[in-house]
Amino acid sequence: MDGSQVWISQVNDGTDDCPDGEDEAHDDHGDHSGPSHYDYCEAGDGLSSYDCWNSDWDVDGDGTPEDSNSYWNYECQQLDDGSWECMTDHINYYDHCEQDDHPSFYECWLDEWDTDNDGDYDLGSDGYEQEECELLDDGRWACSHDDDHGDHHDEMPSEEDFFDMGDLNDDGFINMSEIEELFSGEHDERMFHCSSTVGGTPDTEIPFSQVNDGTENCGDGSDEPQDFDGDGTIDNWFDCMDGSTISMELVNDGTEDCADGDDEDHGDHGGHGDHHDDEGPDMGMIMTI
Repeated sequence: MDGSQVWISQVNDGTDDCPDGEDEAHDDHGDHSGPSHYDYCEAGDGLSSYDCWNSDWDVDGDGTPEDSNSYWNYECQQLDDGSWECMTDHINYYDHCEQDDHPSFYECWLDEWDTDNDGDYDLGSDGYEQEECELLDDGRWACSHDDDHGDHHDEMPSEEDFFDMGDLNDDGFINMSEIEELFSGEHDERMFHCSSTVGGTPDTEIPFSQVNDGTENCGDGSDEPQDFDGDGTIDNWFDCMDGSTISMELVNDGTEDCADGDDEDHGDHGGHGDHHDDEGPDMGMIMTI
């Protein structure tokens, strides 16, 4: 630009050989790899834009650089020493971030994107997942997209992920009750139904995790193994989903004794079927002697 010449091999070699540095591609028009440091950044002609440059880019010393790099203004921040840093690890800075209709997503914007000053954006916003944004001490928000996922788009789980999601008891196999649970959409805690009185009808429910935990939570005691006649044999039993029964002492003992494993609380938010058969829910039976 000043009339001097450099060898073609010196162009874009990483060194400013021209006095004004125009032999290097300082301005990549939005494809910044960052971080980049500048002596100055000023508002550009476009909305929410900055033009940034270093002192030696102002060749004639008139205060206006002959070359500059353009950024969105949320891509840059001024440092304590007065210099500017842009595209730091691809972090963008905003005046506001608020949750949108989905509680795990943020919509972020700058003050100038709120043209009517009603506290909400009018000229659009940028979306992020909640964990991609952080409120800074100065009141601004710093956000950066995770490379593992895009803006508001969840990747489909892999085949291996689907299997892990379905294998609720981690036995390396998926049975029918696990498939039903995976696609049921039910995420309520599994409950155990019992009676408040011995021999009464089921009128009480407790979390299945409390069954055979050493404490009688049901009034009839059916949630714990019972030896009524003192002969050393447990007299109450648990109804498995396939219609078979097992001793109550085998429930929640860490081993699946029912064919479908529904005698164990896998912590799977719904268990292996909330009902053992077509007639009743999870239930322990007491034999009256």
